[in-house]
Amino acid sequence: MLGSSPEQKTSCGIIVGYAYEGHTYDLPKPKIMIIPAFPEPKIPADDSEFDAKEPEGYAVWLVDKLDECVELEMNQGFVEQIVLEANLPGKRSPTMYASKMTMGHRGGKLND
Repeated sequence: MLGSSPEQKTSCGIIVGYAYEGHTYDLPKPKIMIIPAFPEPKIPADDSEFDAKEPEGYAVWLVDKLDECVELEMNQGFVEQIVLEANLPGKRSPTMYASKMTMGHRGGKLND
């Protein structure tokens, strides 16, 4: 398990792409990840020209595909979008949220 032993080291990074079986892929949206490794001190020169981006702060982590990691998801927006709409089943308006809470506030009973 990630971070289960004191000698296991982890680091965090904003991941914009990855390499797998000799090919590199850009992610459609960057991911914030906790990885069970530290970034390499120098980006390899043959790593799909990412070595040219090293002065811009890019780094490379070498991990096995079976290593465990943690992805942190971050969203920005209004409370209505992030909390209310995201936690409703289906696509309902916030007015449906109010009626659903009214119906469910007595232990599921519609009337006393």
